[in-house]
Amino acid sequence: RRLFFASALFAGGAALTAVDKKHSAALAFGDNRALAAGVGNLQWETSPVNKRSGITVFDAERAGYNVKFVTYLSRFLLGFDNDCQKWWYSRANDLPRRATAEEVNAMRLQQFGAFSASVEVGLQEYRDPDGPCRLMKALIQRYCPDPEVLVKEREAQGLAPLSDSAIAKQLREIREARRQVALLFGLMESFQPVDA
Repeated sequence: RRLFFASALFAGGAALTAVDKKHSAALAFGDNRALAAGVGNLQWETSPVNKRSGITVFDAERAGYNVKFVTYLSRFLLGFDNDCQKWWYSRANDLPRRATAEEVNAMRLQQFGAFSASVEVGLQEYRDPDGPCRLMKALIQRYCPDPEVLVKEREAQGLAPLSDSAIAKQLREIREARRQVALLFGLMESFQPVDA
């Protein structure tokens, strides 16, 4: 179920981040005139993503984290991080019961935008040239742990060993998380970690 949820989020992110080359280049280089013209029916705004901290999408771009990267990382966290999943599911309570499918989609997209904005602010901790490598190591350490270490931790906590099927499921999830981290960092246009 978790893998299906993660796959659905990744597929949706790919559809949402599709932008033509001319305007994606304008976004990457901060050409506000080109952005103000909009892409199709989309109207671009240069207002800060987080007004409290003043961090904009352009700050993340300059740090090497493009919009596709931030979107994919947000979806990765919603697919693999329990706390992020709890937040996402709790936001479903904000939806009116009599909302149409279009209204629900619009509200969920707005909620996802708010979540992605907070992810973008968190990426500011990794904006130095070593940042992407540190971020990748942190993601691998947290979401792709060594299975033997997990077994030892369970023993140390006095928990019963996992069944063979539970171990197999855990190994599949770790393998999928590692694959998604590799795909995530493949979206970076600069400062891509290659040694880690």
